[in-house]
Amino acid sequence: MSVPPPGRLIAAHEEAAGFYGRQLPGALPALRYLNSRDIIAATAHRAPWTLGYAPGGWTALRDHLHERGYTDAELLAAGLVTTARTGNVIDIFRERVMFPIRRTDDGAVIAFTGRDVSDWPGAPKYRNTVTTPIYRKRDHLYGLAELTARDLPPAAVFVVEGPADVVALARLGTSTGPCAAVAPCGTALTAEQVAALREAVPAGTPLVLALDADYAGRTATDRAYELLRDWPGPLEAVALPAATDPAELVVRGRDAAEHFLEHHRQPLADLLISQRLTRHRLDEVPGQIAALRHVAPLVADTAARDTAHASALCADLAERLRLDPLTVLEAVYPTPEEPPPQPAARQRETFAVGLTRLPDARLPGVEYAYHCPPDRSAAVRVHHDPSTGITAWVLTEGLTDAPADRVAAHLAADIAARTAPSIGARNAIELARTAVNARFSRPGIEQGDAMIAVLTSASATSTRRLTVAWAGKITAYGATTRSFTTLTGHPTADPTATVRSGSIRVNYIDRPYTQIAISGHGCVHLPAASIRELVEGRPPDLALEELQRAAPSANMVVVRIRATAPQVAAQGRNATTSRGPAPALPAVPHRRTADGHGLNPAATQHR
Repeated sequence: MSVPPPGRLIAAHEEAAGFYGRQLPGALPALRYLNSRDIIAATAHRAPWTLGYAPGGWTALRDHLHERGYTDAELLAAGLVTTARTGNVIDIFRERVMFPIRRTDDGAVIAFTGRDVSDWPGAPKYRNTVTTPIYRKRDHLYGLAELTARDLPPAAVFVVEGPADVVALARLGTSTGPCAAVAPCGTALTAEQVAALREAVPAGTPLVLALDADYAGRTATDRAYELLRDWPGPLEAVALPAATDPAELVVRGRDAAEHFLEHHRQPLADLLISQRLTRHRLDEVPGQIAALRHVAPLVADTAARDTAHASALCADLAERLRLDPLTVLEAVYPTPEEPPPQPAARQRETFAVGLTRLPDARLPGVEYAYHCPPDRSAAVRVHHDPSTGITAWVLTEGLTDAPADRVAAHLAADIAARTAPSIGARNAIELARTAVNARFSRPGIEQGDAMIAVLTSASATSTRRLTVAWAGKITAYGATTRSFTTLTGHPTADPTATVRSGSIRVNYIDRPYTQIAISGHGCVHLPAASIRELVEGRPPDLALEELQRAAPSANMVVVRIRATAPQVAAQGRNATTSRGPAPALPAVPHRRTADGHGLNPAATQHR
């Protein structure tokens, strides 16, 4: 049997919508239901909604459409009737409030969703049109066609569960304009529906999930996140009161509903984090760790959109889970798997503060050395992220030699080094600031603070060579073949800035610097010309020796860049395609300084 043409099926739906609409005024059960959802008769009858009622009886619609010249074959193909066990053709929708589903391009009715008002035992609450040649429920959202037909774009789009919620919310607005709502009918939210919604609304439009607060609604919210995480605008949610849906909020008062839906919106990730935490025992360590692992991917996704908000989430998790901020950061920003270091590459420092030592960088074309004895209230960290190809060098100094300042310096260094290759130097300091403030937020604890500078290399695809960000009296210098420049400004330019407060400054560097020197407060008395004389033209380990003779108490890092990032990438490609594996790193002797502290030799990889 041939399939009727789509135009004929759409025409049957338009005729059915008119038939259902004419039944509504006298259908008391339907009117009572709509009134309970704060949908007045005028709204129900008026465009764009034109709701209706499917009367009782087995063949009311079928008989009407027969009179209009439609055959059973056409009505079966349209999904408006079905074949009973007796073999008779009967209406699919009976004693239901009817919500027409329209195409977005022309507003034509292509399907229905019907809400039962018969109170028959066992009757499904909702019934939806089956898949037909003109309709697949996974492709369409109820209310989307009505949304696109508006003259003004919506201030926000709410995703709700039922069609009555869509109609009820359409009457509301926010301080920035009218609301709109859509609902999947008979299916969980799908990728096709999200794609249709993205195409229908302007980029930047807030999308707000307002699903029921029951178990099904929470599960649907969790699943929807994976589809919506790349939404091109604010992605939010509303935690509805228990046993309440959006239409019930409107029933309790339009003004109160508008206020609730506008002022109880929160980022969707925040709501999901709260929901996921409730599934774990937070009064015991195993439950705390399991909860952290469960929510860490949500925080990492947030960091890609809003680093400052991710920082606040990390601090909040550390407080709620009673975990060290660094533990939270390590879960959110896990260290990429790297090959074990070659024994001759460099000697590692050891620290006695109980914090994990981050892995050193292993880059071709770069060599570096640093001096920061472990008994000082300061820290140096070097971290390379193979996934981004970026290396970070971090120098922190406590404001004093007090133990609390030492803890602040080491915590800030660990967090900034771990995160800078993936989120940038300035954002890494922001994240370190949040963690250090959280660490010292407990009442009665001795307060600590530090200064910080973060240097990051560029990725292979970036035209920017280096970035340096800083807060406090730590200075970075850059040398080219013809100049020697202060990269961080004078250390007294912002004397109050620290890890915990004050301005965080950043310098995006495009000049071809071949050597960078980062020095702590111990070098502040040395003029730039003296530092240039001690550093310029020397390998990093020898430059450090000269600097330490001039400023024995200074903490410092010297980085020598022997190739740009694209050159390094090209070297890596050549090494793997034409020259075989790179040779082992040469052994570098461990140098001693005059004060007896170990000097870390440069980590150099030759290609």
